[in-house]
Amino acid sequence: MKVCPSCHKEFADENAFCLDDGTPLRVSFRSEPTVVIPVRSPIGGYGAPPTPASKPPYLLFGLILVLAMAAAGFGVAYFMSAKDDGSAAVKTNQNRKPAPDETPENRNSAPAPKPQLTPFAPPPPPPGTDQTAYPLVTVNSPRDRFLALKNPPCVSPCGQTLAKIPHGTRLRLGTCQEKTAVADGRRGRWCYVSYAGLTGWVFDGFVTY
Repeated sequence: MKVCPSCHKEFADENAFCLDDGTPLRVSFRSEPTVVIPVRSPIGGYGAPPTPASKPPYLLFGLILVLAMAAAGFGVAYFMSAKDDGSAAVKTNQNRKPAPDETPENRNSAPAPKPQLTPFAPPPPPPGTDQTAYPLVTVNSPRDRFLALKNPPCVSPCGQTLAKIPHGTRLRLGTCQEKTAVADGRRGRWCYVSYAGLTGWVFDGFVTY
């Protein structure tokens, strides 16, 4: 479309001059009206297209669900184990045979302490007794190379070994028992002695008078 700048008439594009006054025509720069085509939204009506909704975080939901199931399983397992331990302890306590001196009152109480080992000492010598009257002997135990100082007087493994008196040691015997016994093939008596600050019993079958 062309327009005459003088009379402002419009002519076809093939014309070069105005048919009325002969003025050269110019191209018309009149803009065509913009046609707006409405877009129908998915929910009805017209307007701009809706913004696509973001995808739900399925991965996060799945992780939360797995953690919740694991926590629930751990709680159930802990509860069942605690219940089983309690029932086992109750069954064990019910099936245990009571001791002769046990009563329902002291069954769950702390065990009584073990009695301490008291020295088995002979009666003291009569007043005025000369200690030199007791024999001075020599330890004669070549195989073991020692003589056990025991308390109370008994053959091993019973009793407690207080010390090992080396072979050839000189020591003075105290009061001896009247009853004889056999230890390691030798016959003798148990005699009360003092050695290295300790007091106990030795078997005189392994000494030389």
